[in-house]
Amino acid sequence: MKRKTIIGVVTLSLPQERKDLASKFHQVAVEKLKRRKDIEIIENKQLCLDTPSTLSTVKDLENKAPDCILMIVGTWIYAPMVVTAAQNMKVPFALWGIASEEAFSLVGAAIAHGSLDEVGIPHKYLYGSPDDKNIIREIASFARAAKVVNQLQNSVLGVFGGKSAGMYTAMVDQSQVKRLFGVEIEHRDQYQIILEAKKVPQLEVDKVYNWIKVTYGNKEANQEIIEKSIRVYLCLKKIKEREKFDFLTIKCQPELIDNYASACLANSLLIDEGIISSCECDINAALTMQILHLLSNSAVMFADLNAIYKTDNSMRLVNCGSAPTTLAKDRKSVDLFPQYSYMGKKGGVTTTFWTKDGQVTLARLFRIKGNYTLQIAAGQSIEQPRDRLAEARERWPQAYIKLNTDDIERFIQNCRSNHMHMVYGNYVQELKEVVQILGLETEIA
Repeated sequence: MKRKTIIGVVTLSLPQERKDLASKFHQVAVEKLKRRKDIEIIENKQLCLDTPSTLSTVKDLENKAPDCILMIVGTWIYAPMVVTAAQNMKVPFALWGIASEEAFSLVGAAIAHGSLDEVGIPHKYLYGSPDDKNIIREIASFARAAKVVNQLQNSVLGVFGGKSAGMYTAMVDQSQVKRLFGVEIEHRDQYQIILEAKKVPQLEVDKVYNWIKVTYGNKEANQEIIEKSIRVYLCLKKIKEREKFDFLTIKCQPELIDNYASACLANSLLIDEGIISSCECDINAALTMQILHLLSNSAVMFADLNAIYKTDNSMRLVNCGSAPTTLAKDRKSVDLFPQYSYMGKKGGVTTTFWTKDGQVTLARLFRIKGNYTLQIAAGQSIEQPRDRLAEARERWPQAYIKLNTDDIERFIQNCRSNHMHMVYGNYVQELKEVVQILGLETEIA
């Protein structure tokens, strides 16, 4: 279950100012935010009237583990009330100036905003009325992004294998990833997968195989290779739990697919269960996919950027077999094919389908001279006739996406990897907020 986003709310004023207005703003703001089913509010109902009370209130709120702090400037205030508290905050925070001529809130918010920037304290700055639905939506987007950033902190990425097929853009500086994202990277050899896959009890394999038989459509892949793929899936789940990994990436080619079975079906099953697992040891893919998954609580597609069609601002994503099947219109429309022989000696199982119709968000982390940037795009996935799969690879899952952009050249220039990642829903604003909180750059398609 996806838990609610938790916002800690505190409102500031001065003893001699219009405290009645500040209290009213606080009450209305909390009421409006509580109406959202995805938000939980923890609040300090008493106004903070000086720097010590603001500092102690923020500390008390943080002890209740909010995803972010929302600081409402109710009247004219002194900047140290905000700056001192902000210097001691451990979670992202937003500063909100209220649109009110009587309260002089904007005056206090503007000086606090400028002071924070002079000191160099990152924050979200808002201005508007608590009755403004757009402001409430903006706060909700910021809070969801803050929750994702918090969830990344101290999470662990399990990496099986090393650099794949000369892919510079798949590799990272582990110290940089720890510093920016808070993610720890743990390496394991792919041989561990082979050893543990062989030890999975046959009864466990049979249970999954029987489920596959009644769940998917045509199963062109034979039982032996399906069962070996199931073993890879089950052993990865066990390793993840034992090692306390939060998400995974697997090299697969050539070692795993040449000596046992590919990780295609395993990755598909894992992602459908909410365990992100990227292919080809693409760590930047895993990071991007985990962010999308934490925002959406749904499956994320890892795919090759196969073609961009300038005539209608569309694109084709092609996955080598590991696409999660909840991205299809239904699982009976998903076929299981044997992996192409040229991919590796022992083969594997591919999930084969077009992704369903629906609004999607695309994203990809990359670096320019060592500095992280996130490409973000939105569009519509449009299911295509089955025979169109053969235009690329008829056994591989694919997505056809009409992009929401008139500047396709800009999108092309921002594509700095062979891989792109897709999730259903519109999360463009939340991704922009994630980027701001993390201090990265943003490239909107």
